[in-house]
Amino acid sequence: MKEHEAVLSTEGAKKISKLAVGRFFYAGLDWLISGGLGVMVVWMNVRGFSVTGMFMATWVYDLVAAYFFYFLSDLSGYDITLANSFRRSADVMFKNGIVGRSLGGLLLLVLSIKAIVWEGPEVICFLLRKELNTRVKFHTAMLILSFGQGIFGTWLYTTGYEMLKTFLPAEIEFYHVVLLAIAIFVIFTLIMVIAVKLVQWTVVVVKQLRAWFFQRSH
Repeated sequence: MKEHEAVLSTEGAKKISKLAVGRFFYAGLDWLISGGLGVMVVWMNVRGFSVTGMFMATWVYDLVAAYFFYFLSDLSGYDITLANSFRRSADVMFKNGIVGRSLGGLLLLVLSIKAIVWEGPEVICFLLRKELNTRVKFHTAMLILSFGQGIFGTWLYTTGYEMLKTFLPAEIEFYHVVLLAIAIFVIFTLIMVIAVKLVQWTVVVVKQLRAWFFQRSH
């Protein structure tokens, strides 16, 4: 939204509607691709593939997905990843002194970590688009970031498989692999949600304690 645009206007409603549809589409595809990755890694574990083989497959999978989402967002003209919008927000923060630069840098750092763990390299490439201003830099970033995400994806689903494989029957069917991948995915998501909530609650408690000590000292 521009500064002069009202949310409750025709133009505002159009922008919000496009954003909602784009985010829903992106989130749905992202969850589907993440589920596909889990199924692939669990299936490779069941079939006895080496860790190196699983990592290479995961790296290629993540790289293709990242390119797909990047060019889908870029060529369509819709900021479905919201990375462009977040970068504009960070740029505004950078113009407001040391505190603004610190908060802007923190925003980009948190979004980058979240992208590696969850969304993918395409988000970071949008966030750092001004810095990745040549084809060589862009493609190098895609390769390196997908490499990092490949390590995480391989570790996550392999660890989950090792922890839950005792629940698999002797004769493993493909739907067993799918169910196990979904279980790992759900458990990981719940852990992340709980971790975020704990951080939020900790911040609230610290603020309340600081306010309490401030009142007591005055």
